[in-house]
Amino acid sequence: MFRFAVITLTAGFLAGCQVNTTHLVHDYKAPPASLTADIASQRDMKCPITLFSYEDHRQSKTMGSVAFTIVESDVDRWVESALAHVKISHDVVPNAGSLKLTLVKAYIQSLRGNMAANVVFGAQFKGPDDEDFSDKRYFRGHEVEVNFSSTQGEIKTTLNKAIAKALARIKAAYSEGCSSQIPV
Repeated sequence: MFRFAVITLTAGFLAGCQVNTTHLVHDYKAPPASLTADIASQRDMKCPITLFSYEDHRQSKTMGSVAFTIVESDVDRWVESALAHVKISHDVVPNAGSLKLTLVKAYIQSLRGNMAANVVFGAQFKGPDDEDFSDKRYFRGHEVEVNFSSTQGEIKTTLNKAIAKALARIKAAYSEGCSSQIPV
């Protein structure tokens, strides 16, 4: 009798805790106006930024998990569309600074009734008059949202807010004076 109860409870537990995988079709969509105001104010500063290179150096290529859902995405397409939104692209612009960008972390995870997204970039910058690229600096975007139902829309919105914050910090650090020597 005891053995039957243990087997039944174990089977019920395993069936109830099934892990799903969702693949996000991830095109960047700008967050609400309050967040994009920071980025918009940075867009047309004195020094335009050209993307010299972008690489994904994350150890894990998944985007983490929310509740019992593993999140996967086309991260490169997501990053490229977010960069285009803040006017950082491969297009060569006169008197532009050059940016080497490395994606170090991009993930989302459940925290009790919330979900937290983190996006971390390593960046090296070279102004139009600089000889070499600067030392690598790290820029983090972090967002915590209430997890109502773990939908793709909620997950994408939280990740988009995190990347928007990271890119706003990069733009603020490098576009004002067109030099890698500007402190954040």
